[in-house]
Amino acid sequence: MLHRRLVRDYETLPVSSAAVIHWSMSDVVLRRLTRTANPDLARCTPPGRERPVRQLLDKVEIRQRLVRETVERLREQMAELTEQLAATEHTLERREISRKTVLELATEDGVPPPEPLC
Repeated sequence: MLHRRLVRDYETLPVSSAAVIHWSMSDVVLRRLTRTANPDLARCTPPGRERPVRQLLDKVEIRQRLVRETVERLREQMAELTEQLAATEHTLERREISRKTVLELATEDGVPPPEPLC
């Protein structure tokens, strides 16, 4: 049993009990993340083998780099889509102005306005 202080409540303050529980659970989570049964991650390892914490940090850094690249790619896509949206809105405004102009000219000539398409 690695966390003997959790068997009985030896602590007098609830804050101390909570601290012991957090400490033991962080040890459990760290061992699960590093996939090691060794409770002492700070011990010396044989040459050629990295410590489990270093391996975990390497994996985190790789994942962080991939996420950062994804963020940059999505920002570029958003910029392109924003430009396309602005161009399409400008085209729509021009079409609306053209339609209004045609309707005004048609009413001046006495021609009834055409029925809407939709």
